[in-house]
Amino acid sequence: MTERRIVVVGCGPRGLSLLQALARHITENAQDARWVIHVIDPGELGQGSHPDHQPDYLLTNTVAGQVTMFPDDTGPSFTEWSRLSGYRRFDDRFFRTNGSEGETVDDSDYLPRRLLGEYLTWVFDQVVATFPGNLVLRLHRGSVTDIEGVRDRMAVVIDGSYRIEADSVVLATGHCARKPNERDLEHRRFVSANAHMNSALRYFPSPYPVTSLRSIPPSSSVAIQGFGLTATDAITALTLGRGGRFENDGRSKVYLPSRREPRILLFSRSGRPFAARAMNQKGRNGAHSARYLTRQAVLEITSCRKDVDFDLEIIPLLRQEMAYAHDLAHGRTSQAEPTPEGLVCADELLEIHRSSRTSADLAAWQRAIVDGIEDDLVHAELGNLTSPVKAAADVIRDCRGALRLAVEGGTLHGDSHLRFRDHWVPLMNRISFGPPRARNHELLALIRAGVVAIGGGPGCTVTGDPHTGRWSLTSRIGNQTHVESADSLISAKLDAFEPENDSSRLTQAILRRGLGRSFSNDGRVIGGFDVTPGGRLVDADGRVEQRIWCLGYPTEGPRFYTHALPRAGHRSDFITDARVCIAEVIESRKEREDAHDEAS
Repeated sequence: MTERRIVVVGCGPRGLSLLQALARHITENAQDARWVIHVIDPGELGQGSHPDHQPDYLLTNTVAGQVTMFPDDTGPSFTEWSRLSGYRRFDDRFFRTNGSEGETVDDSDYLPRRLLGEYLTWVFDQVVATFPGNLVLRLHRGSVTDIEGVRDRMAVVIDGSYRIEADSVVLATGHCARKPNERDLEHRRFVSANAHMNSALRYFPSPYPVTSLRSIPPSSSVAIQGFGLTATDAITALTLGRGGRFENDGRSKVYLPSRREPRILLFSRSGRPFAARAMNQKGRNGAHSARYLTRQAVLEITSCRKDVDFDLEIIPLLRQEMAYAHDLAHGRTSQAEPTPEGLVCADELLEIHRSSRTSADLAAWQRAIVDGIEDDLVHAELGNLTSPVKAAADVIRDCRGALRLAVEGGTLHGDSHLRFRDHWVPLMNRISFGPPRARNHELLALIRAGVVAIGGGPGCTVTGDPHTGRWSLTSRIGNQTHVESADSLISAKLDAFEPENDSSRLTQAILRRGLGRSFSNDGRVIGGFDVTPGGRLVDADGRVEQRIWCLGYPTEGPRFYTHALPRAGHRSDFITDARVCIAEVIESRKEREDAHDEAS
């Protein structure tokens, strides 16, 4: 029996989806070959960036009922697995029990990420158990550090020494860490030069793993750069992670400090926090049914084109769709066109025609931010069908498939693609992909308790002060310049994947050998590995690599929104990408064998 080898590099959720697709394809299509699958990952299989040893207070950002690795209902969702595994809810925590204590895990719960890691490893075990007899699994605990062509095969190198030759290699490495940039090096030099002056002086280019933040002394001050999900994790680690707790006083949440917290100052370039996720009223499978931003409407615009302008041709559809959802929440189901009120709501959310927000001073800016969080939470508590504002914002989540069609395949012209990456993606994340509403209630409680403060306004800059050995946050608000100081600085921003700036030895080896390149559009470097629609790498000379594929976050650039897990009852690009990739892998091997036979 002919033996064929495939190497899968990385076994987080993406690698897991490849194994699912491989088992399905070989089972459904009679194969007379023996397939040996080498899976290489330094962590626990299936978990990726969701390790089961991380703290309980780090939560998933999607309700449990909308997370599954079985969108076709051939296996349990995250909620169903949690119940079957004996997990029960005790206030805001979840424990495995053998009895009826606590409450049943609900589809609307935001579960700890460590439970998601457990679920993914369980799915891995179930998938492997379904492998047919001619599909053999070989597991390797380690990291791939190099890849090269060897005759008509590829060879991967594990941890600089052990080599595996294979017919095909699929990269599913997931989230990455960038190399230190000039800003990082400058901040590190400042800490090194001034630590003798301030023993609390620290710089964290990332808060992960959050256990690294334990070195921050209690009662010191910390500046967190960012208002998004990463900043939320850092705040939670420095408060709940240090023994603080929240209670309800009947009207709002109250923070009871442990006295081990630092004082936290928040700032960002935009100066605006992420909107909270609304109470989910759509259940596991429900979603907004598009009228304007449909896949067909997008295809009619983008078909056979490489010069689409996202602002001029796609945003009008998104604006109409958001207005439509707003009107539906108001019960206006018979409207032929969106109402002016709905369009105003969409314009406000998308910040169309938005004038710069001004405040007299930092105190006024801080009050405006708190007022904005409180107002957003009123809408979040109404729900994503009842609140017209949240119904409109949720369109972005429900219409991701159409947005992917608008962006992928190089349909946008270069300048439009850059603006999409730098303007629209951050804005859409801020209004539609924020933290669970409980986290923003907690943020308000921390502000009221004096543990957290808004440390700067829009455009706030941070520099090291050699006279004090502290970080200085400088904001220009109104006619005044405000300066705040902090002992530690945390950069709480998720880095985009830029191959040239990635710290991975494998990524650098791929670039050095010319096996891959960054994705560019009209000469504008967008980022992510350049790949074909099926996931094949495009090499440094623009040729398609015949034996290397790449899926997931490292392709964020030519692809869009690659990190969302599948959802029950919905078309899943996550699963489709894996199936298309595996079909190409198997067919390409057959084509090479046929060509070899003809040559012989």
